[in-house]
Amino acid sequence: MTGDGGHVSVGINELVTNSITSKLRRSGPHLRSARSCTICKVPDRFHEMMERSAYIPLEVSVGPYHRQKESLKGEDGKLSFMLTLLTRKANMKFGEEEEETRGGNVVGVEEKEAEIEELVTANRIIQLGSSRMVGAPRGWLAVLKDCVAAIEKMETEIRECYSNLIEMESEEFVEMMVVDGLFIIELLTEVNNKDLDPDNPLFASVTYAAANLYWDILLLENQLPIFALKELFILTAADDKVGPGDDDFYRLILNYLREDEMGEAYIHHEDLARCKDGKHLLDIFSRELYPRLPSHVDQDDSVICSLYSGYCYEPKIQEPKSKLIIPGAVELSRAGVLFKKRSSVEPHSFLDVKFNRNGIFEIPPLVIDDYTDRWLRNLIAFEQFRHNRYTHMTAYAVLMDGLINSAKDVELLRNKGILISWLGSDEEVANMFNKLCIEILRYNSIYSELYDEVNRYYMKRRHKWQATLKREYFNNPWSLCSFLAAVLLILLTVTSTVFTALAWVVPKP
Repeated sequence: MTGDGGHVSVGINELVTNSITSKLRRSGPHLRSARSCTICKVPDRFHEMMERSAYIPLEVSVGPYHRQKESLKGEDGKLSFMLTLLTRKANMKFGEEEEETRGGNVVGVEEKEAEIEELVTANRIIQLGSSRMVGAPRGWLAVLKDCVAAIEKMETEIRECYSNLIEMESEEFVEMMVVDGLFIIELLTEVNNKDLDPDNPLFASVTYAAANLYWDILLLENQLPIFALKELFILTAADDKVGPGDDDFYRLILNYLREDEMGEAYIHHEDLARCKDGKHLLDIFSRELYPRLPSHVDQDDSVICSLYSGYCYEPKIQEPKSKLIIPGAVELSRAGVLFKKRSSVEPHSFLDVKFNRNGIFEIPPLVIDDYTDRWLRNLIAFEQFRHNRYTHMTAYAVLMDGLINSAKDVELLRNKGILISWLGSDEEVANMFNKLCIEILRYNSIYSELYDEVNRYYMKRRHKWQATLKREYFNNPWSLCSFLAAVLLILLTVTSTVFTALAWVVPKP
């Protein structure tokens, strides 16, 4: 273009260039590869699938994603947990500080305010009116300063763990990480010691707040990077609790995960090596639920052991000859498939589903309660929305979705001891599994070979005939007697007919 048009083009070029440059300058420090993001934001469409989103905490927010939600009133409770931890560390590090008195009155409130004002990035962490703070040892402030300094040094690394750009000033971001991190460490400690404070504001609203809180800190959008938590643990733990390799930190996490019935059933082994590869609490939880490598399995023949330092195994995945579709449990049962509870597996995992050529389908038991949908959805989302080679939870959900099409399927699996439901009806359980897999990517499954074997067995007519015969005639002693009587009658009739025919054909001597 020439003339005035040329000037317009130059003007637009400069405006667009300046706009992009400005955005890069603002976002540049936080730009990172997708693989460095371990704490993902779940797309809005997944939140909207349920009346109450399974990805939003019920009691307390951790990290930046739900920080501004008015429905979460947990800040006072988090501060209380944090102050307990800091006070305990101060007592251990500096010893009990004697109260200073002036004229018989306790003195020190103004002095503490002056000390707190010196801590620029933490000046909103403690509410100065707290009576607990006034009586706390003065050394807690030194411990707090150490925690703030440590988090401040790793701020950029922490930000890179989140999939969304965190538009918070450094002061606010570091403050959030310190408060939330110390809160989690104290929560893990109190749960481990069976010493939760019933007077904590977090437990004042509802009687089941502790159960809500247990799962809140395991939600995908409610995570902190594990390296930040570990650093805060080192700074606040007792000297005898920080051993080589930070084993006590990971042992504390495992003990917390075992507090729920789900963790108690399937997290038996103190597999610290596996834990140490986890990027956050939810990641550690998922790794602990994945199958372990049995001692009798030859690694060279049938397993892949690269991701979890040889502790987690996965059968060789191959393209299934059929689609990842399987008949429902009732339909398979009518075709002769026998469902059994798989309970003698060692090492144990509810993902250890097996099918043999004799038609026996073995599935470990699974407890279904009010929180099952939440933790399954978050584990699936973690696999779906980041670069994750292993998608065991997704594969399990897809398999169970295929087996369960109605309440009748749930009833069959429940009667076999495979599903232990605490929900109101079998229909609720069926709806839960059927909605788990909406809009998820169905990767090549660890159960690919199982799908092929089940469908191959199901397609053979003789298995259906045998199942029908057994169901119709051998399901109780009276049916068996009737069947045998009918067979005997037929044999006698045939015998009589044969002899009658022979009487006509063979002449009498």
